[in-house]
Amino acid sequence: MSVRCFLNLKSLTKGVLFCGAAAFVASSHGDVIKAKSLSQSEVQSAVNSASPGDTVVLPSGTQSWSGQLRIEKKNITIKGAGAGSTIINAGSKTIYLSGESASGLRITGIEFRSGNQVIYASGSGSPKQAVKNLRVDHCKFQGNYIVIETTGGATGVFDHNEFLNSYAARLYGSNDPNPRPPYPLGTSDALFFEDNIITANSSGNPPHWIASNSHSKYVVRHNQFNYSKSLWDIVDAHGACEVKGRGSATWEIYNNVFNICPTISRVIHLRGGQGVVFNNTFKGYNAGKAITITDYALCNGSCTQSCTKLPCPDLINHAYFWNNILEGKAINPVNNCSNYIKLDKDYFTYEMPGYKPYTYPHPLTKEPDNATGILRKESAPISAISLTARMSDGLAQISFSLKDEAPVKMAIYNANGVLVKELIDEVKTAGNHSISWDATNIPAGLYIVRATAGKLQESFTFMR
Repeated sequence: MSVRCFLNLKSLTKGVLFCGAAAFVASSHGDVIKAKSLSQSEVQSAVNSASPGDTVVLPSGTQSWSGQLRIEKKNITIKGAGAGSTIINAGSKTIYLSGESASGLRITGIEFRSGNQVIYASGSGSPKQAVKNLRVDHCKFQGNYIVIETTGGATGVFDHNEFLNSYAARLYGSNDPNPRPPYPLGTSDALFFEDNIITANSSGNPPHWIASNSHSKYVVRHNQFNYSKSLWDIVDAHGACEVKGRGSATWEIYNNVFNICPTISRVIHLRGGQGVVFNNTFKGYNAGKAITITDYALCNGSCTQSCTKLPCPDLINHAYFWNNILEGKAINPVNNCSNYIKLDKDYFTYEMPGYKPYTYPHPLTKEPDNATGILRKESAPISAISLTARMSDGLAQISFSLKDEAPVKMAIYNANGVLVKELIDEVKTAGNHSISWDATNIPAGLYIVRATAGKLQESFTFMR
């Protein structure tokens, strides 16, 4: 097996497991506007007075919101005092994003409880277009039926959030009526969910964590799922049948850890679309349907748009599955529609040729400097480091390149964030370097290489 990873050390430390709030700083541009209270009307007043680049700061406290906080301007930040400090008991469509006019919005450091469609990203036009470059980070969502619902082609990232007994996303895309060729993957044209902790321990949980329809595009990567109660599918992609329009467009699901109770019927259930599913680890699950593909009409002709003849609109196609591990063993998807979905024609059980994941971490997660609020310069103490990891017969060869001399630390951690092996702790000169790691005696699973050069730290994930 060969795993290739390229990393630019340009952002703050990202922990493998996120629990709790983080420290936040104001935007490097614009003014700080403090809401007079946590009431919805005072927060709306602060938002209305904000200009692009401004940060609206919410105080600590707990407040119930019954109306809608409407966002109709670009590039503002709404920042709470941290999950557990700024708590909003949400209603329906609590934060309403008016199409692309709300692009560049950041929501950070807030805990939302008991809402339905907490963030509603409305799309406009034909095909519908919704908010772009949305970032929601270091928030906690507890007991929400739906955290975000989109009605257009929303893009951006949810990162370093905690989801507790919450339905994360119902994604309705642009519903583009045009014919669907193979779409390019590994781009920013999707809504990303990365580095989140997801816990479900209540029997009253909603049916999915993510569901997609209507030409939506999403990426689920580097998340940890801890499910101790039986639910429906966790990560889902619908076909055209359910909405009488377009089915899901693309999905990219990789480098996630699923700690799952044995009785969940399906973990990843794909009924339409194109994409990749790889490097996922499933633990505690014995139902044998960790990854399932099917026709949107369940092959029974019950839907008016059922696939009774080929070609079918929005049927699973250009789909690739590889290196997914269930209890230490490699698995392939369970095909429940073999009459219409064909191996080596519509889906493939090997690495997608030419595929390269989009930049990780997502560029929107780049943080400002804690002291100055100015985005960190890439030049000090080093501008970049690139790494390549190759594993053969349990021996990992990690090569890296430095543009400038810098003190380098590198270590291996397991999926629970426990240190497995410290590899480097010394000053390295500019140029190319290589180090070996003997992994023959460690269990199969997901591992993280965390590298530090000077004051900058980042990580990437690979499968043993």
